[in-house]
Amino acid sequence: MTDPIDWPAILPPFDETVERALLSEALLFGPVNTIESKHFFLDAHRCIYDAIQSVHAQPHPQERPLVGAVRWLRRAGMLARVGGSVAVLELLELPDPLEYVIDRAGWCVEYWRRRVV
Repeated sequence: MTDPIDWPAILPPFDETVERALLSEALLFGPVNTIESKHFFLDAHRCIYDAIQSVHAQPHPQERPLVGAVRWLRRAGMLARVGGSVAVLELLELPDPLEYVIDRAGWCVEYWRRRVV
């Protein structure tokens, strides 16, 4: 019999709940100023955040971040890569008070710092 794998010691530090909560807020209200897509561990989350930032960077965004992000991902051929529009919509199922966003943003950046060391 083999020894059980110590997954926390092997996996890089990240918290999917933190990432999903940040994406939820960004889809509703736009990108968080202190967060960049590189701070997300999961590739799908980086792609979604890139889409949100791209839509928000337009001179006069015509759409809500959610709609614009899904359209951007579709046009870039990345919608299937993130799990489809349903996966993007499921990010909104995380009811999270806005006051926790700054705290979660700090954790997301801290996990990224630990991964790049």
